[in-house]
Amino acid sequence: MDQIEKKDEKPKPPDLIESLATHFPKETGELMSAIKEVMLTWTGSRPEQVKAEIQLESRVSIGFMILMGLVFVVTGFLAWQKVLGSDTVAFIFGTAFGSLVTFLYKFLMGEEKE
Repeated sequence: MDQIEKKDEKPKPPDLIESLATHFPKETGELMSAIKEVMLTWTGSRPEQVKAEIQLESRVSIGFMILMGLVFVVTGFLAWQKVLGSDTVAFIFGTAFGSLVTFLYKFLMGEEKE
């Protein structure tokens, strides 16, 4: 039974990075160093600082999404209770959605440089 299972197994292709490191150790090391330099240049800082910035951006974005979700829920509830008219609901939804898109664009993409 073990022989049948072994025949059905497909051989795994060699891992590309492992294969490169085995056959071209000097070139692979130089490539990895170049990638590291490009990443450090691209981020413009240390990895710890980049990680902290990403955590801050995600926390602020999640908080803003929760706030906008709350605006939509409260507005929807008030419209369902017929406290707000349809034109008011459309205005609030449009304003909230527009501010959400604008905030996310400016916060995640950064300010435009003139």
